[in-house]
Amino acid sequence: MSKVKRISKKIDKKTGAFLIYMVLMFMFISTISSLFMGEYREFLLKLIGFILLSISAGTLTYGIRNEIEFNDAVIAKAPTGSL
Repeated sequence: MSKVKRISKKIDKKTGAFLIYMVLMFMFISTISSLFMGEYREFLLKLIGFILLSISAGTLTYGIRNEIEFNDAVIAKAPTGSL
């Protein structure tokens, strides 16, 4: 195991999930505009999409934080997720 080299790639905390939050902003504006135009079926579909995109953005941010913590640790704890 002494020949194993650790990959050192820098991950920026601020730009990790920035783009998906930008998409969320435009999705929110589109959802609200469909509500004001009176298209209620379209509003419900966009609201469901917005909620799913919000959940995926939160999960992505959580994963990026854990990856940064794992890469910065000298002795990292084992992953606990199940396949």
